[in-house]
Amino acid sequence: MRATPILLPLVALLAIPSPPCFAVAFAGETPIVLGVNDDQRYERIEVFVTAVSGTSVYFDKGRLAHISEGDMVLIYSEHGPQVQAIVRSVAKMSGRAELQQTGTTLAVGDRAEVLVPTERISAAKSPVEPTPAEAPAPLPAPGQGQGLGTQALPEHAPWQSEFGDVDDETPLLAPVHLIKAEDREVRLHGRSWFDYTTTDDKEGTHTKYSSMRSGFDVTMENAFGKGGALELDIDYFMRSFQEDGAPDDDDSSLRVDRLNYLYGGDLDNPASWRVGRFLSQGMPEFGLIDGVEYRMRSVSGGSWGASFGAFPEPHDQLSTGDDLEVSVFKGWVFQDETATLDAGFQKTWHKGNADRDLLVLTSSWRPSLRTFLYASLWMDMYGANDKVKSGLDITQFIANGSWRSKAGDGVGVTLSHFSFPELLRNEFDQVTAEQLANNSVTRVGVNAWRGVGEGLKLSGRADRWTDQDDSGGRLEGTFSARNRLFDDGDLSMSVYQNNSKYASGPGVRLTATKDTTKGWLRISYETSETTNNDFFGEQETLAHDVIRASWDLSLGKNWDLSLTFEQRAGDAEDASTLGFFLQRRFH
Repeated sequence: MRATPILLPLVALLAIPSPPCFAVAFAGETPIVLGVNDDQRYERIEVFVTAVSGTSVYFDKGRLAHISEGDMVLIYSEHGPQVQAIVRSVAKMSGRAELQQTGTTLAVGDRAEVLVPTERISAAKSPVEPTPAEAPAPLPAPGQGQGLGTQALPEHAPWQSEFGDVDDETPLLAPVHLIKAEDREVRLHGRSWFDYTTTDDKEGTHTKYSSMRSGFDVTMENAFGKGGALELDIDYFMRSFQEDGAPDDDDSSLRVDRLNYLYGGDLDNPASWRVGRFLSQGMPEFGLIDGVEYRMRSVSGGSWGASFGAFPEPHDQLSTGDDLEVSVFKGWVFQDETATLDAGFQKTWHKGNADRDLLVLTSSWRPSLRTFLYASLWMDMYGANDKVKSGLDITQFIANGSWRSKAGDGVGVTLSHFSFPELLRNEFDQVTAEQLANNSVTRVGVNAWRGVGEGLKLSGRADRWTDQDDSGGRLEGTFSARNRLFDDGDLSMSVYQNNSKYASGPGVRLTATKDTTKGWLRISYETSETTNNDFFGEQETLAHDVIRASWDLSLGKNWDLSLTFEQRAGDAEDASTLGFFLQRRFH
């Protein structure tokens, strides 16, 4: 890859002016300090993935766990290195994050950690107490009337503010006058980043693959003095493929993930309009939309609305214009946000022809603080113009539940089902009519974890999958110890047996993590042996060894840096990968 094009986005990253304040999020279960000049502390809040839809990942904790929009999420997938996501929306007991990498493989039940500032948690747990100078005087003794002991009350000046019409249900100490959105200062917050990865594969024909991403994701509140918000998310991507004896293959693309303006939706105006390229607030499962969305928020916390616009194809270029969509949605909130139900219908057209009729239902319920249930159902409705399918067909179904004891032990169960929808637009790989009619995957799984001593924990997971031709599953058990061989760190060993579609075999993974004053260090070694179906001779059984290392550190208050390394070795494998991720946050 040529050096000059790579450096240009990095220079742009460095040139962005520095706003007044910023917070970085990296931490351990106990409060730690990151960065030589950074006195901000963070805690890791453990969550579990409840659903994955496109780039959206849903998890089972929310505001009650002090999670807020903009927090970073680290997801530990069983299929590869850790994955980063950013919290985009938070309910009382659940949340949704957006993946920062494409092409990742995540599963319901994967463990994740939300990095939350300790200061936010402390502020929520500790009531504000008046200073001695502000402490109220003692109440008057019986029979002393308006006197405070022997001291008379000072006279109060007459009230100057007119209360006007006050809602009887409004708290007594609620602010009488609210600052309107258009009267607030213009506020810019977001992040910019530079991500570079290179893989050198020496097995067989020597090849080298490099990729670079750079971009920014910013929101400007009260952008035009009207109280609205301007959202901009742009991603520049370059890749280079080199193979001995063949010409180099290079390409690049500039992608606009979001560019929209939101007006309303605040305390002054429960109705909101969003125009541009956006992910639907009412039903993010519908994907990116180039158009307009109207949403009305109800007093109970629910909402209803509709959207209309072009429907970009979910590929690297996000090409738009061939597809149109119209959708309606309605959300309900019950029992002080302990239960939710969302329903939406989306109709699409491809090059003027009617295409998909999709009905989506999602629901969550937390009957207690330690129990969480979630379900999502996608149903396609087919008519006379469809050639393979007819009537109602369940395209996607996800259901899971988890329970945690007071001591922190827990158990979770998951059920999922996926099949191909019949579409005119180019959204999935080309499949035959037989595959479209018959192919599906159903999976059921259980995971559990239990403390067995101070800092010691046993956990395990098991799942079983079935498709139209075959079945398989995975068993995995993990023993972890915290603060045993060294302080502020974990050691864990996992043993697993994997039976996938094309290969099966056992494996062992050792992982060490440590919180340091300069960052979060993670090292793992994994060895496995797989038996490949329909292979004979030397390719029938292959050994694999993988070493992964990552170091996430804070560079003061405005920057964070992640360094990653992976070495794959064994039979028919000899490849190393280096990664460099630099991020600047501002608000």
